[in-house]
Amino acid sequence: AKDNRIRFYTIGLGANQMQVDSILGPITVNAPDDLDEKILEKLANESGGMFFRAKSAKDLTRVYEKINQLEPVKIDQTYLQPKTPLYPWLLAAAFVLLLIIRVIQWR
Repeated sequence: AKDNRIRFYTIGLGANQMQVDSILGPITVNAPDDLDEKILEKLANESGGMFFRAKSAKDLTRVYEKINQLEPVKIDQTYLQPKTPLYPWLLAAAFVLLLIIRVIQWR
């Protein structure tokens, strides 16, 4: 990826502790330990990108904004609209009409 100038921006999602609503009221739950930040950091660093940690939806929004600043995307505003020429149909209709007029005059 680095040879092709492709950068990876990795994001670790999830809070260390979360409040979960239950029948008995809010309960504090520890997040699972399967988020391997070291691998995400290594992948990002080796490709020239960055690792981000997002513990909430607001954090994730900020991460996306930061990535947009680091990697701006130029959007091409050119819209292609296919054009179908209609003159062959008009030309054919005029030719048929001319042919009909000649046949009527010939009789």
